[in-house]
Amino acid sequence: MTEPGDASSSPSPLVDVDRFCPFCGRLLTPPPAVPYAPTYIYQRPSTVESIKKFGRFVTLLGLAMLLALLVVNIVILVWSPTLILPQASDPANGILLFIIIPWANPLVGLFGLTGIPFAVYSVLLVLAVCASFAWMVIASVDVLKKELKLERPKEGHSPLWIIGTVFFAVLAMNFIYAFILLLLNVEITTPDFGSEELWQLLLGLANASVWEELITRVLYIGVPLLLIDIAYHKRRELWRYFLGGRFEIGGTELALIWASAGIFALGHIVYWDTWKVIPTWIAGLAFGYLFLRLGLYACIMLHFLVDYLSVPLDLFPGSTALVLVLGLLILFWDLLGGFYILVYGKRILDFLMGRYAAPKSAKPIGPTAVPASMAPPPSPPQQSMAPRAPPPAARSYKDGFYSCTSCGNTEARFVDGKLECVRCGHKE
Repeated sequence: MTEPGDASSSPSPLVDVDRFCPFCGRLLTPPPAVPYAPTYIYQRPSTVESIKKFGRFVTLLGLAMLLALLVVNIVILVWSPTLILPQASDPANGILLFIIIPWANPLVGLFGLTGIPFAVYSVLLVLAVCASFAWMVIASVDVLKKELKLERPKEGHSPLWIIGTVFFAVLAMNFIYAFILLLLNVEITTPDFGSEELWQLLLGLANASVWEELITRVLYIGVPLLLIDIAYHKRRELWRYFLGGRFEIGGTELALIWASAGIFALGHIVYWDTWKVIPTWIAGLAFGYLFLRLGLYACIMLHFLVDYLSVPLDLFPGSTALVLVLGLLILFWDLLGGFYILVYGKRILDFLMGRYAAPKSAKPIGPTAVPASMAPPPSPPQQSMAPRAPPPAARSYKDGFYSCTSCGNTEARFVDGKLECVRCGHKE
């Protein structure tokens, strides 16, 4: 119940469609129709979109298998200090740190580590790889949720997706290159890894994953960019030159990527052979791209994926089942990598053709602007000639029935837009 003075009981405006019963005065106007919610028609996805979603599903399947193997290799790496640290007590055991220079003898030794420094360095290698793995996972969680829905994120793919697909492409490129060498009867020689002890193998591969990225990507990409920006008075965060990430790739960056990849390939001639230059150079291009786009952690993870790929076989050399499973996985990744060779190859071609460059702003097409002194005065706004409807009159009612506010009669007639009481003639 509302009081007579309440705002909710004030008369509502009268409209022409209102009708009242001549006998009881009840409002006969039907209530307004309730609009229905808009209907949505299901549209089947196009064939191209279906193929893309299937490709994303296959990629996610390959990434899941790769992540599982990566976790196994991380566990092996964390376990490796139990083999390495006892060897630190022997002065004959240690490691030599070097740099790579574009010279006849590219490997130049800096200093060797033995004893406690050697033990500390081996632990730091484990921490560096584990920190890179953790950062990759943390940076991928939010975007990976969208990728699991088989959608392409607007902000770009996750680091896990990028690192994994680049790994597939590099793996497939090495397979294709090795197959071509076999067709050409070129002898493929590799270092004698079998003569090394297990702790030496695990330490050497972990050292390559971290140290080689520091002396090639940071030393030959990050530091030159720092010097160039200082010369041109550009300001960026100092840590970006050493940890990488969030760089735009232009002509200078592309030249540094190419040069660092060449120096990286040159350093592998010492222990491998000249046939290793081309695949290592291509892999170095991928490392440089990841360093500028994602950061040093992405380079370490890709290098670790490549070097530790067959380490489980070194722990269990007699396991036929493990050889079969890992062989099938590598074959699947090679097939998937063949597709991503085409994907990244097209992107590289588009970049070289300048298709990713921002278009120049064009002048708007339209009539030539006229100076304000020559412009005609603005015309006054035209008013509509249609007659305005009079404001609606008020009506009084109680619970939907008409009731005259003067005499309380419940019968009225509609005259000149107002209700006229049939008893006293009062209009409302």
